[in-house]
Amino acid sequence: MTYTELKAKVKDYCNLTSTEADARVGRSINAHYRRITSSLGLDVTRFVTRTANTVADQSYVAFTGIEKIDRVLDVTDTDAIRMLTEASIHELRSQQPVAGAPARYAIRNTTADGITILFDTLPDGVYNLQADGMTSLSDLAAANEPAFPESFHDILAWFVIAEELLKKEKVDLAREYERRAERLLSDLRFALADSHTHRVRQRTAAAMTDISAIPHG
Repeated sequence: MTYTELKAKVKDYCNLTSTEADARVGRSINAHYRRITSSLGLDVTRFVTRTANTVADQSYVAFTGIEKIDRVLDVTDTDAIRMLTEASIHELRSQQPVAGAPARYAIRNTTADGITILFDTLPDGVYNLQADGMTSLSDLAAANEPAFPESFHDILAWFVIAEELLKKEKVDLAREYERRAERLLSDLRFALADSHTHRVRQRTAAAMTDISAIPHG
């Protein structure tokens, strides 16, 4: 369902026709879109890998188009990929960096669509780094579609319908649509996390790559 179709669904249900209402509904759709896609369990809808190269003797590097970093990898040697260990900015700023390959990093600062990380070393050359994390999200517009399965796009419409019903003081009906949205959001979290080859046991997860590992009976 496109952004335009989502707006039309909300406006038709709530009998909204004004330009002001159109703009308000659009803002609400995008506000819920950002909240939902950044909520726990939905990071996969915004997962990205960004790349950046170090500069010799410069203890930091900036990744663009990302708003949360989960891990940083040194992929300079594709046969010996290393994952850098995250540390605190206090820890790294409290020690004297030496020349060499980065081994640890800390978040130095963030912007609306980028993150700069600080290394524990002064890189002695150019290292190719990759950051896995969550992308910055652009607002939906026109024919854009939400970045999660279409079966769950009604989440956005129902949350906004609930808001509009509250404005009309139809409290019970507003709560019903909010409950519908929350239930569908819960289903979306489960759908994204569920996998027939993924097993979770006592806080650990493993992929079942051997059919013999699948429980029977």
